[in-house]
Amino acid sequence: MDSLFTVLWVGNEMHSPIIEAGLSRAACREIRIKDISDGLQVLRSGEIDLVVLESPKSCVQGELLAVRLKNIAARVPILLLCDPLDKGTPQVFFVNLILGMNASPELLLKAIQTLLPSHPEKKTGT
Repeated sequence: MDSLFTVLWVGNEMHSPIIEAGLSRAACREIRIKDISDGLQVLRSGEIDLVVLESPKSCVQGELLAVRLKNIAARVPILLLCDPLDKGTPQVFFVNLILGMNASPELLLKAIQTLLPSHPEKKTGT
């Protein structure tokens, strides 16, 4: 099956065969990288439909990293995975959804499907 979507995954804490299989079933190609600098390069060089950004130390730090990503690709939705969930800190406008790092694979996959574009255009080589 050809992939209809490309998901850029920044981080390596949430690696799971369940998530990988779910992305494959959803026709998603996953590009997994370890740090934000590599993520910025990938955003500059290709078409990304969704960014999943891990920030295990702090949600605020993750939101600051999301600002850098949005500067490169303003229309690409960002799913932020972070802990601890800072209860007193409001969500900024640079992420579309925040989940805890302990979210189940099923919940994570549902969030990803929610943020992907609803009508993908088939990517061709022309």
